[in-house]
Amino acid sequence: MKNCYFFLHDNKMMVCLELSKRVKQYLEVLGQKSKPDKLDGKGIAQMACERKFKTWIPASKQTLQLRKLLRHRKSLLQSKTRYSNQLHAIEHSALKSKEVIKSLKKMMKSLEKQIQEIEKIAINLAKKDEQFFEKITLIVESVKGLGMLSVLTTVAETNGFEGFESSKQLVSYAGYNVVENSSGKYNGKTRISKKGNANLRTTMYMPTLSVIRTKLKPFYDLYLRLLAKNGGLKKKAMVAVQRKLLVIIYTLWKKNEAFDISYYK
Repeated sequence: MKNCYFFLHDNKMMVCLELSKRVKQYLEVLGQKSKPDKLDGKGIAQMACERKFKTWIPASKQTLQLRKLLRHRKSLLQSKTRYSNQLHAIEHSALKSKEVIKSLKKMMKSLEKQIQEIEKIAINLAKKDEQFFEKITLIVESVKGLGMLSVLTTVAETNGFEGFESSKQLVSYAGYNVVENSSGKYNGKTRISKKGNANLRTTMYMPTLSVIRTKLKPFYDLYLRLLAKNGGLKKKAMVAVQRKLLVIIYTLWKKNEAFDISYYK
């Protein structure tokens, strides 16, 4: 396994580390507690023989660049929110500091400028591939409340949904899959696993607010139904809508079709 680190670059590092983790878990199930290189090699060979794996296809340079840009944008937005909270706290405190307020406003203005530049670069990069950008635009224009950057981020984080054969796989990858905790008479809490791509879940939050605000079917109907079922608890209803929105984006992308609201009427 150590040899794999000689060719690591960018997302290949993540693939190799994930492989090492999977092999370790697989060998532990078989009762092997030690983890030397020799046994790792045997474990990989045995796992490959027993299970059917698909050849890993790396993401394109354009997708990787988009992913980096949009993740950096997310980081800048988080910083801006943090400074905004600090500014709000100082402005409403008993002892105000004009110097700190001025500094925070200056940093927020600088961050806003950087965010706009990153967004412009990301959109221009997406436009270089006409077919790619047309598919993005088709989804954005047909789903009211869904923005260009949200769809771009979703596609970049999933490598254009390459390797996903079903929406169930995508839901699991995003960490929206439901985990039950029950045994015999004991019934624990049912929740989502959150063991997946956190960036996807974060990306789905704002579009979900938009589609609920615009009362877009079928999302709004799902939201109201779960709201009533869970005694007005908004969090569970919101998560369900996020999951459905992600699945809709996946379906539209795979079929290269626009969203048809009349289908749900």
